[in-house]
Parts: sequence; structure tokens; C-alpha cells
Amino acid sequence: MTKNLKKVTLILLVLMFSLLHGCRLELVKPAGGKVESVNSLIKKLGDKDSHIRNDAEKELINIGDRAVGPLIGGLDDKNVLVRCHSAIALGKIGDKRAVEQLVKVLSDKNEYVRLYAVRSLGMIGDKRAVEPLIKALGDKDEEVRIYAVEALGKIGDKSAVESLIIALDDESEDVRRCAAYVLDKMFSMSEDKIQGIAAEKKSFTNSFGMKFVYIPPGTFMMGSPLTESGRDNDEKQHSVTLTEGFYIQATEVTQGQWKAVMGNNPSFFKNCGDDCPVEQVSWNDAQKLIRKLNQMEGSDRYRLPTEAEWEYACRAGSKTAVANGGILELECDHDPTLDAMGWYCGNARKKTHPVAQKNPNAWGLYDMHGNVFEWCQDRYGDYNFISVTDPTGPMGGLYRVYRGGGWNFGAKLCRSADRLKFTPDYKSRVLGFRLLRQSGLSP
Repeated sequence: MTKNLKKVTLILLVLMFSLLHGCRLELVKPAGGKVESVNSLIKKLGDKDSHIRNDAEKELINIGDRAVGPLIGGLDDKNVLVRCHSAIALGKIGDKRAVEQLVKVLSDKNEYVRLYAVRSLGMIGDKRAVEPLIKALGDKDEEVRIYAVEALGKIGDKSAVESLIIALDDESEDVRRCAAYVLDKMFSMSEDKIQGIAAEKKSFTNSFGMKFVYIPPGTFMMGSPLTESGRDNDEKQHSVTLTEGFYIQATEVTQGQWKAVMGNNPSFFKNCGDDCPVEQVSWNDAQKLIRKLNQMEGSDRYRLPTEAEWEYACRAGSKTAVANGGILELECDHDPTLDAMGWYCGNARKKTHPVAQKNPNAWGLYDMHGNVFEWCQDRYGDYNFISVTDPTGPMGGLYRVYRGGGWNFGAKLCRSADRLKFTPDYKSRVLGFRLLRQSGLSP
């Protein structure tokens, strides 16, 4: 009796102390009779013994909403195991207060933490998680993408349908299978309807006749291997992950399209016609067209592609010097591989040519190699990393990047990895651009 009285007195004293000092110290009493704080259980989530971790997780789930605050704090713990178990416990408790922090965890460096965060967002079922989960469909980890599909199905918001349809083209068979199941069972989408939306989503043409092709998110090796003939020192190979899909113009901006928006034609090769690429436009000139086009369409979604987006689209999954294979020549001699895809000094006869006359790459993009060089959004800088996500180039610098090769240059400069730079006011009869349009949920 005396022992029990002492234990009750101790508990009351601890509670009084916590209230007086403005802190919230949650206590639980496990089966063994030992009083344990929620924070103590949180620490156990990082124990090396899986039984201890799992028991602590169950206790926290049983505590329910009183454990939500400490578990949200556990998402920032240095211990990966604590972050993982905190994420899954929050999902099982199902408290919507955890949504905002779980969304932040989707960018965690550890794939297991991201995976449990995705699963928990699906369990909670809050529509605020839809957009972040759509982005998670581009995660480099296959299991994260699978659970993102499943989570979107559980939430059931129709705004995710188009992104789930795109997931039908995922490189993973399991992701594709899961997306097909969710579209069928959760959204009652027939195969015909899915195919119709998919076809519409993959490309669209705006009111100025500019055709855009959808490029899915993904990871690729940017730059060139040391063994690639003609490579330069600024092509250090590194892994790049693009977390959002985008639309990119199927061709370079043509003279006709420029005239339709800007009302003039700055090109040197005017006699080539409206279907030839516009040239003699600076980076600054391209920005003027972009601003006007956005104003005319009442949006801010048009821009130049970043250097990483440009190379990703140019490669279209390839790892060779140009999108359809390796090249044998570096200057103006005939190269059969490049000749099939682009205009360069070996076949262009010292002039530009109408767009889309050569073969497209695997993603339906024309003239990524040759005809005219193309401005990118980025400032020029060295590749100083091994792996990077959604790069946008250096914050400062005098030069802007342009890519792709041109009608009066050799095959070397037409390679997917080749990089050139100039000031943003520079103009040349061999320099144009193509547009990118941010995807959103629909064109």
C-alpha cells in the first residue's frame, strides 16, 4: 500500500512539475507497470532491436493524438529508424495535423523515410497531399513511386488521374501495373478513356501552332563519359534527377511562330520561309517573346528549358554522343548517324532548313542536333557535383548557355553533352531556341 502511494505521489509530482514549467510530458504505463514518457518511446523507435522498435511504435499508436506532436518531431530526428517509425505511426494514427510535416519528409535523402511518408499520407487521406504525391511519382526509387500511386488511389482525388495515366509509361512494370489497377478500381476508368487522355496528355498544340511534347520526370546521366570522342572538360558526367514532367516544343521556334507573336522577323535566312527556325535572336530577345506569349495566354508557364531539361529531352533515354547512336566524325565530314537526325556543316549547304525534316529522337523531338543552336535558361557554370536534383545553374555569372549544334558547325558541337556560352545580348544567324511549358495538371 505504501509503495503504491509513493508511486502515485511521484507521478503527481512529475505532472505538477511539467505543468509549472510549461512543458508537456506525456506518460504511459505499459503492461509491465513501468511509467514511460512519450519522448522515451520516441527514442526507442531508433533502437537496434526490432522488437523494441515495434513495441514502442504500437504504444505510441495506442496513445493516439497525444503522441502526434512528439512523432512529428521524430520526423526530424537524425536517426533514420526514428524517422521511419514516426512516419508510419503518424499514418496509422491518422491525424491530419501531421500532413504538412509528412509532405516535407518526401524530400528526405533516405528512400525508406520517403516511402513511409508516402504510405502515411495515403492512410491519412488528406487532399492537401495530392500535389506532393504527384511529384513523388517521379521519385528515383521504384517502391516510393508504387506507394505514391497507391496513396493517390486511396485519396481518390480526380486531379491525380492525368498523372496516374502518365505513370502507365513508367520504366517499372510494377508501377505501371499498380497505376492501371488504381485507375480501374478507384477511378472507374475504362481502357479506351485512359488511352484517349494519355494521347491528349502526351502532346498539345497552342494557338500559335507551337506543338509541345510531354517529357516525364526521371533520372539520367548528364555530361559525357571520358571515352566519348570530342568531349570537353566542362562535360563532367553526373546524375541528375528531374522531379517534375514538362512540355517542350517539338521543334525550334520557327520564323512564322515568331512573327505571329512578335510581329517582326529578325532572321538572316528570311527566304528559307516560315517553317525555318528563327535566328539572330539573343537570350534577351527570347525572354521578350516568352513574356509576351505568357501575357497573351494569361499564364506564366512558358520559359526556356534549363540546361538539364534540355539535355534530358535531347537524349530521350540515350547514353550515346547523339540520340540515335555514336558518331564517327567530329567536323564536317559525312557522318551517317548525325546525318539522319540533324543539319550540320557536313550536309546543310551553309544555310538553315525547315524544321522537322530529319528524324526525331525517341521522344518525338526534332532538330535537337543541328540546324540552329538553342538558348537555355541557365547561366554557364562548371558541374561541381556527383548527383543533383532539379538544377537551375549558378546564381550569378555573365554568360548564358546554348546547346545543340548548328548548320555551319562540325559534328562535335552537335553532341548531346556539348556546351557553349555567350552573353545574353549575343545574336547569330546560327542561334535560336525552343520553348518549354511547365506542365501543371493539364496543358
